[in-house]
Amino acid sequence: MKNYSSAILSILTTLLWLYLILSYITIFLLAILLITKIVGIDVGVLSKIKIDSKRLHIQDIQSLKKEVSIVILFMTIILGILQTILFSNVLKLANKIQMKSPFSLEIYKIISKIANYTLALGCFSVISDTITEALLNKVTFNFSIDNQNFQLFLVSAIIYIVSQVYKQAVDLKTENDLTI
Repeated sequence: MKNYSSAILSILTTLLWLYLILSYITIFLLAILLITKIVGIDVGVLSKIKIDSKRLHIQDIQSLKKEVSIVILFMTIILGILQTILFSNVLKLANKIQMKSPFSLEIYKIISKIANYTLALGCFSVISDTITEALLNKVTFNFSIDNQNFQLFLVSAIIYIVSQVYKQAVDLKTENDLTI
């Protein structure tokens, strides 16, 4: 069973590294596109970048007004940075977790950070989608369980609850270690 868990952690770590590398490249390209948009340079190939903001599919960022595209690019970069920070903490957790002694204060702090970043990502995602819809004159307010932003809030709440339970386990382990 232990080898199976180690193999899964290894696969997850590899996938997380791949995701982080792709995220860094994407953020870099979006930053270049943002700078060229601010300066007013046409970059050709980068102008074909498609931005998917959950419900809105922006096919050609260059066809939008300059101010609108700058705001959308800026918010997309912030979302990408938040996702990168979130997944780097998940990677840190995957590297730090040890099955023989899993309950430590350090792991609790990482899980807590993951909950906070997930909540921040959900909040900023809602805000950026609403601003993008307003800028594109496509404002719609609908509430659905299938909404990805709502699902992020639920996941962040679950992670927060798990972190608090984990904190209690760390406290019990510490107390138990002191009595022995």
